[in-house]
Amino acid sequence: MKKTQYLTMIIVSAVIWVAVVVLKLTVLSESLSWFMVALIAILLLMFVRYRIEGSHQYFSGRFNMLLDYDLDVDGAIKMAKDAYDNAPTIQMKNSYQMYLGIALYYKGEYDEAIKTFNMVDLTKINNVFHGLIFAFSGYCAFELKDQELLAQYVERLHALEDRVPAKYRDFIANYAEILEAIKNMDISIDQYKEAIDKNFARDDGYLARKLNYQYRLSFYYEAIGDTLEMDKCLAFCIANGKEQHTALRAKERFQGSVDPADFVWDPAKAKDPVEPAQPQEPQVLEAEIVSEEVVEDSSEETENKDE
Repeated sequence: MKKTQYLTMIIVSAVIWVAVVVLKLTVLSESLSWFMVALIAILLLMFVRYRIEGSHQYFSGRFNMLLDYDLDVDGAIKMAKDAYDNAPTIQMKNSYQMYLGIALYYKGEYDEAIKTFNMVDLTKINNVFHGLIFAFSGYCAFELKDQELLAQYVERLHALEDRVPAKYRDFIANYAEILEAIKNMDISIDQYKEAIDKNFARDDGYLARKLNYQYRLSFYYEAIGDTLEMDKCLAFCIANGKEQHTALRAKERFQGSVDPADFVWDPAKAKDPVEPAQPQEPQVLEAEIVSEEVVEDSSEETENKDE
């Protein structure tokens, strides 16, 4: 929903309500009660909110498919920028800025992604989305080899676990577990392997999950000195990752012991992806976004913001 559409909807709703009030004060003073006037106002407000949330939900679903299935990173960036520029409310503007940061991460522009995340006003979005911002900022920190920054985001995720609605605590905890394992890779590589298998090994039809799994798994084989298995993982990313960051980073680390052409993914053999409306537990997609429809918009929660 663009600003002009939002303003038009607000103006039309306001005109309707004013007309109802005028009718109440004139020709329908006896037959139209103030209760009905108030009820009409509530229904108009509900309609406006429904349209806003509906447009956000549509955006979220399409954005997920661009990143997780189509691997159209540039398309996702453009979509997020357009939505940000035309966001009708401050809350939605901050939400779209978060999406833009995620798309930039997948583009491999890690510094720019972190800058974008840092510009999001956390008081304007539900704190479940804080978890996504911290998680993807942590991923960026790892790629930038900034262990100190990575540790900070791991701590922020752990601190957030008890502050989100109960049904989303496992969702946040999973991201914390993944980043904790990445942070401690050098001292506990087996724990890293266990966390990666747990969260990314499931075959659900999304090419992005396969890429994320193979990419993360390559670090395990690199750590144990198995160059052949590492190259198999990287070859899969190179063969299928298009312009996604896993393919870009894989090309930098690939040792050439296998032919990437032998690892092309056959989508005909893949399962049909299921649109993620709600977090899948205990596994998560790296680009999985919680829809506004399933996040309770509670002012009490957003007031308990991260400092």
